[in-house]
Amino acid sequence: MEIPLFGAGELASRFRSEAATGTWICLIGPEVRIEVVSSEMVHALEAIHFSFRIIQLDRSVKPLIDAPTDLPIVATGFGTLSDEEWQHLDQLRSSRIIRDEPALLIMSPTSRHRLTRLAPNMASFVGGQFFEFQEDSGRLSEDERSNRLAELQRQFDMTNDQFLAMVETRAILDEPAYAEWLVLLNRGDLLKR
Repeated sequence: MEIPLFGAGELASRFRSEAATGTWICLIGPEVRIEVVSSEMVHALEAIHFSFRIIQLDRSVKPLIDAPTDLPIVATGFGTLSDEEWQHLDQLRSSRIIRDEPALLIMSPTSRHRLTRLAPNMASFVGGQFFEFQEDSGRLSEDERSNRLAELQRQFDMTNDQFLAMVETRAILDEPAYAEWLVLLNRGDLLKR
């Protein structure tokens, strides 16, 4: 199975778009840089003013099981889990980890393999929402940013200023591209919380 590549910024926008859903997303990062990947994701989510809770696993799935279901979570530390903890997570997947808000699981390729091998029911919650971390893919040059802003203005037939005025007066419907537009304009503060 080919896993799509996503940068921190791209995945942060996608994760935010899953708000008010029980979606599970898994981000696979390089084994030796998993802490850096986690840190970049946290910063990307904070940059778009998205509220979430960080869940750090330390040889136990209990923090994940006990996490509030009404708040998005970002879970790390899967490399510390024993085979028994993975199996325990799999046994509880239907009864204890149903969520109202999305969950982002950040793990290494080894942990992903253990998830699919030892917790196949839990892996089914993630389904096709596996993504591989791509460094710098979420960072646009100034030219790329300007070009993308021009594309959005053409697509929605309005200027950046008209768009911002409509967002500020709430005279605009939710549209995934609008979150991107706000981030490109450095106005992530206007995203719904």
